[in-house]
Amino acid sequence: MENEFQDWQDGELVVVKNQLGEYSIWPKAKAIPEGWENQGVEGNKQECLDYIKEKWVLV
Repeated sequence: MENEFQDWQDGELVVVKNQLGEYSIWPKAKAIPEGWENQGVEGNKQECLDYIKEKWVLV
C-alpha cells in the first residue's frame, strides 16, 4: 500500500500554528486539522521552515 504522504514535504506547504504557539508545516492541498490555524505563509519546505525559525520563541 502506498503512503499518501510519502512526498508531501516536497510539495507546496503552509505554516500552521496551534493554541500553544507551536508551529508546523502542512500540505497546502490538505485540510488543516482542528486546533491549527493557517499563518498565511506558503512555499516550499525551506521557505516555511525559515519563517518558523524567525517566529519561534522559546519561553
